[in-house]
Amino acid sequence: MALMWEEDFEAALAHANQAITIGTQIDAPKVLAGAYGISGSVQAVSGNLDGARKELEKSVAIARSAGSAAHESVALYMSGNIENWQGHYDKAVDLASTGARVASDNQLAAAFLRCNYAHAIALTNKGAYDQALALFTDGLQITEKLGDVAFIPRYQNGLGWLCMECQDFDRGLDLNRRSAEITRGGKHAVGVEMTAFAEINIADILLARGDSGAAFEVLEAGGNAVDAGVAAGLALGVLESAQVSVAGVAPMMIYLADSREVITISGLGTWPKAASCAYFQDKHGGAIPKGVERTVVPAAPDAWITRRSRGTAPCASAMSPPPTCAAWPMPLAGEPERAPWIIRMLPG
Repeated sequence: MALMWEEDFEAALAHANQAITIGTQIDAPKVLAGAYGISGSVQAVSGNLDGARKELEKSVAIARSAGSAAHESVALYMSGNIENWQGHYDKAVDLASTGARVASDNQLAAAFLRCNYAHAIALTNKGAYDQALALFTDGLQITEKLGDVAFIPRYQNGLGWLCMECQDFDRGLDLNRRSAEITRGGKHAVGVEMTAFAEINIADILLARGDSGAAFEVLEAGGNAVDAGVAAGLALGVLESAQVSVAGVAPMMIYLADSREVITISGLGTWPKAASCAYFQDKHGGAIPKGVERTVVPAAPDAWITRRSRGTAPCASAMSPPPTCAAWPMPLAGEPERAPWIIRMLPG
């Protein structure tokens, strides 16, 4: 387990497999339940979700037959996370809530807090904000009462994210800053991970305010709402480049109040000139492969320029916020190798 949290996944998996071999030989179901749980958890955070599901299902089944509530609830916690990551929120709620009930019935505080947290995250993703708020609030109170330093910042981060979703930016900012303050002292993988979570939420909240500020500056400089939209959209390409790319697509709709006219800009790229059905038939058996060969010509720049034709501010003014934003420190800076894993673990 320690090796898994240190992200030495290869070693953790090797030890888990060794435990499975030994546990099978000596018929030790609790050892097997724990080992399959670790194997499943390692495979989950390594991206092998199908393999993880199978291992975790074995862990749950063996744990139930052996009466090991601890192993069962922990395996249900990770199983709920997997479903949540893949957008299967109802299934995630079912697994996490079952884990929380098992842990609560057996007075397993640490397991309960983890399953309760996963339950609250899944509810938030479903949009069941009132239920999620109750779980986050209760969980945070329990973690603070127990002094569970490992999960206090998680609950602060999760509750802060929920506040952000509900546009309670002040409380969301406070909770995430408190979470980051705790986790910045942890140099281990979990500390770095949780700091990234909190800082991403902080950046999103500041972005919500910062984009408005950038747009307001453009309007003050003599532009109109179209100019402000261009400034905000281009700023997103810098601040949220994992979600919005200047080299991507930018479909948009504009309502012109003076003429009561609605203008749509597709903002969608076309296939490169050399692309053809015959090429994909000959090279890939009719399939479109992953990678650059499935990439369309970037359309966002043309869409922004087309949209700018309805603006009134100078082009340089409308496009000034992105270079300013680029000077800001961004979450994940200095740790690009961790980004894919962290993104899979993000709650929102």
